[in-house]
Amino acid sequence: MADKKRESPKVSIPEIPPATLYKYMTEARIEVISNRKIRFTQPHLLNDPFEVKPVFRDLFSKSDFEDVVKAGLEKIIRETGVLDLDNPRDEKKYHEAMRAIENKIRGGDDALFTMMNDASPRLEESFRRQTEKKIAILSLTEDRNNLLMWSHYANQHFGFVVGFRSDHRFINCTISDSDEMRRPRRVIYRNDRPRITNRALSMEPDLLFDTLYLTKSIEWSYEKEWRVVMPSEDRVDVKPQKGGDVLLYDAPHDAISEIVIGARASKEFCVKLAYMMRDTPSLHHVRLYKAATSYERYGLDFFEVRYSLSPEAMNYDLFSPRRKNPIRQAAQRYSHVF
Repeated sequence: MADKKRESPKVSIPEIPPATLYKYMTEARIEVISNRKIRFTQPHLLNDPFEVKPVFRDLFSKSDFEDVVKAGLEKIIRETGVLDLDNPRDEKKYHEAMRAIENKIRGGDDALFTMMNDASPRLEESFRRQTEKKIAILSLTEDRNNLLMWSHYANQHFGFVVGFRSDHRFINCTISDSDEMRRPRRVIYRNDRPRITNRALSMEPDLLFDTLYLTKSIEWSYEKEWRVVMPSEDRVDVKPQKGGDVLLYDAPHDAISEIVIGARASKEFCVKLAYMMRDTPSLHHVRLYKAATSYERYGLDFFEVRYSLSPEAMNYDLFSPRRKNPIRQAAQRYSHVF
């Protein structure tokens, strides 16, 4: 039949996130470990001024409105069985109904659509205000070895990175199969800002969610971001702050799989974090690493810190110069010759 040539609706296939997702932090954020709470940030307080700001323009065009009405009618027909589209007689009635819709909409007064589009800026502002009140975002990444992010978010390599289990209920706690929030979602990078039209509003819920909350400029693609969107009402604490409240959510220790100390972290900070982990039984499963600048490339090497052993072993792992220096390695390899 004729309708077989029509495009099938696009359906988003849920992506499986990496086993570990990372959060870059400054030294002051060590309280995330000690207090077991982490901030989820309202969109308007994030560092990207375009965050969750789709374009509401030409929301009501005749062609989009026509598509929405047709899709709605077809859905009703299929769900109710009022017409059998495999029956030639019913198929003819179906196409007659579609042509009638086309003629009615295309012959309608443009003033109605002009008036509706004039309201788009108000709809955009209303969406922005509601978003500020109702959701909060935790930005994570799949990459712990990103030099720019170490500089931008971990105080120029003086801070640290926490690796969270992506399957833990802390960030993966959907309440139903249709829940688009409460789980890690990969950010989509585009050259153009998403536009909200009638056609967009008729998308499958997951695709509309991607458009509204997961789309950023291509210039941010180096971050390889995965984000978790949570309802603001799920927070466990609020800290009033000038410019916007800080919303805190539970971050239990068993959600953490690893911690990486920055290459330039102070001795005081290294010792403080390592001793905190040693003295906190609920952190004993967490692997601790110390980052060091690579000798030959623009990158970092990571060395595990044995914080559960003697202070001497811990201090050696934290402070010994163990970068992969080929000259030092060669000297060690052939030391027996001299």
